[in-house]
Amino acid sequence: MTTPLPPTWATEDLPVLAAAIEIYDEKGRVDGDDIAAKLDLPEETVTRSLIRLESEYVTLKHYDAMGQRNVRAPLVTSISGEARRAAGQWPDPDKITADIIAHLDEAADKAPEDKKRTIREFLHGAAGEAAGLGGTAIVAALRAYVGM
Repeated sequence: MTTPLPPTWATEDLPVLAAAIEIYDEKGRVDGDDIAAKLDLPEETVTRSLIRLESEYVTLKHYDAMGQRNVRAPLVTSISGEARRAAGQWPDPDKITADIIAHLDEAADKAPEDKKRTIREFLHGAAGEAAGLGGTAIVAALRAYVGM
């Protein structure tokens, strides 16, 4: 039986990602040393975290200006939109969809009794569509509802 690896997202990766975004937005680039200083973490911890984040969230340059491999503190050269969503800087379409449905559900509670059933049926259909399609489902459902 194998032992699960310890989680790193909340304790290392997310803080490193958030700091990388903040510094990148200020300077237009960021290296591991900047992140380590900002978070008061060892450079090795930041480097390991950046390497874990590289495939999905950041693009790293592993060489210095002289063309030598820099394994100690890679340079973050770009940050993806997915990284900004994961760090909470950009909105997540599924969360927006869920929020819209929640607000419509709340509004349905306040609707006249003769309209509640129709609104609830609409919301049930919209929620089902939205589960797989995100924000586009809400737009499609609203267009169908109002006859567009």
